[in-house]
Amino acid sequence: TSVTDQWAQMSLSGPRAREALQAALKGLDVTNAALPFMGYGEGSIAGAPVRLFRISFSGELAYEIATPSGHGERVWQALMDAGVRHGIMPYGLEAMGALRIEKGHVAGGELNGQTTARDLGLGKMVKRSGDFVGKAMAEREALMDPDRPALVGLRPVNKRERVRAGAHIVRHRAGTDSEGWVTSAHKSFEHDCFVALGMLRRGPQRHGERLFAVYPLKNEAVEVEITSPHHVDPENVRVRA
Repeated sequence: TSVTDQWAQMSLSGPRAREALQAALKGLDVTNAALPFMGYGEGSIAGAPVRLFRISFSGELAYEIATPSGHGERVWQALMDAGVRHGIMPYGLEAMGALRIEKGHVAGGELNGQTTARDLGLGKMVKRSGDFVGKAMAEREALMDPDRPALVGLRPVNKRERVRAGAHIVRHRAGTDSEGWVTSAHKSFEHDCFVALGMLRRGPQRHGERLFAVYPLKNEAVEVEITSPHHVDPENVRVRA
């Protein structure tokens, strides 16, 4: 039985998230030593029970906070009050979408039902021995093909140009032989240009290569550089701070 509707959940993200959270939280130490990245703990905020998960799509030092749905507004307000001195402000899905693309977190555009864990750079999470659900499918020859499209990052060579989700990736400006496609794109405020994620044949082997993102509906052909999908903080310094 799904209990999703019984919980309200919010994300507290940013370099001062820990200070704001600790000011509102009781019963739990959220120092890095006590609650490291990917950690879990329980406490209370404004008298309401909360479950804390040190994770986020934002790519920043962050916590996801869950509380029974009847306490959601009270917990939200307590966090906002505690964060005033730290410059807190609400942010929504559009901002989180931009942050997750910068960080290289895969979501709907990449998880389209046609990609595998290996395609998305998550092969280390696949069980290496013994049986598991999906093993026969995962080991099909076509899904192990080294030429399969795999996750990459893309940035425009001319920082004033826009890269669009849905564009095809080709070798030449007027090319029609698609080698991949752009799955997600957004303006990056850290790089002051558009950044994107995409699927490209032999993608991880092609970092540094220059290709074109072609979008026929707008008659656009943008020269792009293939990069790591992790446009920001590839060493995970922020999330582990």
